[in-house]
Amino acid sequence: SALRGGNEANGTVLYIARVKHENGVHIGKARPNSREAFIAYGGKELALSNYEVFTGTGQWVKATANNFPSNAIAAGYEASGATLY
Repeated sequence: SALRGGNEANGTVLYIARVKHENGVHIGKARPNSREAFIAYGGKELALSNYEVFTGTGQWVKATANNFPSNAIAAGYEASGATLY
């Protein structure tokens, strides 16, 4: 089953999603029974219909800039090739 990533302010469950967009793969959110996933891109929130949800197991751990745990999941990348966690 999909890994729950959090909740909207109204309590709606969110799942971790990723979307191919503009020569990259970007991490975002998906709602149950939604036909779209949402990513932040170019200062806006985009709704895109061709997406994947993460179905693995995991746990949230503290991270800081450029200091990610060795087992952090690389979930996407920028068009420049920079890894997105």
